[in-house]
Amino acid sequence: MITRIFWLASTHARLCLILGLAAGLLLPGFAATLVTWLPHMVAALLTTTALRIGHQAAMGAMRDLRWGLGSVAVLQMIVPLFLLGVLTLAGLQDTPAALVIVLTSAAPAITGSVNLALMMRLDGGG
Repeated sequence: MITRIFWLASTHARLCLILGLAAGLLLPGFAATLVTWLPHMVAALLTTTALRIGHQAAMGAMRDLRWGLGSVAVLQMIVPLFLLGVLTLAGLQDTPAALVIVLTSAAPAITGSVNLALMMRLDGGG
């Protein structure tokens, strides 16, 4: 029974995503109840994604770790610090806009990006 539900959800993932977002907006009381379960749901989602990707694709991704760490260093450290430097030189470092710019540039990609790639039938592990 549960296998059938998961199979249906995976074959209609886009619709499930839309329905989930709509339910969160239309049922705010229910959404508020689920807030305490959010860490558990994220952990389950990440585990399911890891199982869907498989160990071979994950090990392939491990081989690209040097490139990945370099990208993270540049995108999440160097770019925000550069922007902060530019904003400081312009005298705007203490403004709310500067805070937004620096924090947004340092923010990581969404953790669901692998799931979105899988829903679009792209390679989620490589």
